[in-house]
Amino acid sequence: MLEIVWKSFGCSVRGASHIRLDKANQDSEYSHQGWVLSDGKVKIPSIIAVSDGHGGDKYIRSAIGSDIATKLTGKIVEAYKENPLSPQMQKDDLADIIRHIKSRYLLSWQEEIDDHVKQNPFDDSELAFLKDNCSEKDCDSVINNPRSAYGCTFMCAICYDDIVLVLQLGDGDVLGLYPDDDVRELFEADPRNVGNETLSLGSLRNVSDITHKILIGEDIPRLITLTTDGVKNSYNDQTADIEKFLKIPIVIKNELVKNNLNTNDVKASIEKWLEKVTTDGAGDDVTIGVVFRGIESGG
Repeated sequence: MLEIVWKSFGCSVRGASHIRLDKANQDSEYSHQGWVLSDGKVKIPSIIAVSDGHGGDKYIRSAIGSDIATKLTGKIVEAYKENPLSPQMQKDDLADIIRHIKSRYLLSWQEEIDDHVKQNPFDDSELAFLKDNCSEKDCDSVINNPRSAYGCTFMCAICYDDIVLVLQLGDGDVLGLYPDDDVRELFEADPRNVGNETLSLGSLRNVSDITHKILIGEDIPRLITLTTDGVKNSYNDQTADIEKFLKIPIVIKNELVKNNLNTNDVKASIEKWLEKVTTDGAGDDVTIGVVFRGIESGG
């Protein structure tokens, strides 16, 4: 018998400033529902992944890069279905698998990007745009390293029934909701992500720059949210507004309970909220991914 362990869903809204400038949504999200056999022998995790394509003019294909980044997550996890993560693993074995996942993810993204460039060379309009809007240095950097044109950040949560792996490259926020509405930031801010400059898949060389966190036992939240930086940036630096941002997992949990865990209804509500966030806030694309379990409908 198959049972759902975690439920996941995501929402992405085109930024208000992107609408005004007629630019595409450069964020993306991907979700996949995991299953587990009642005897516990076969485990397929639930997945939520979010990516933010860089907004600078030289990143002319970042929307494609972010779309590839999120959809690739499912393929990578599928490759490890015969050897799923388990809290019973030795520490060194677990660390080794995580390193392999990171390496395989980066190499697969690079291969897919290289193939896309091969099949779709930069056309005259893209090259003209670069020339008209970017410095000579930036133009040369894109021509010499086409992957940089697809630059994006990346976050994902891979959730088994008894262990969760969270990965992050670049900015964005990962929040966990624990009992008694205790919300925790699962990653500290990376000092290498400053302003509009952030770590990027388009220039990544060392997989150790992909940070991770393993959650086991009481460290596993009831609900996890992944948000691109456009969400938090729409809240100013006043303490009251940051506190509102940190309450997002609580608001979503309450929406899930109110709607009897119907993710379609909750997703529609979140999309309306995200439209208000980007309109009233920074104007950037805004995306949120949600994965949850242990939330009882009606209370």
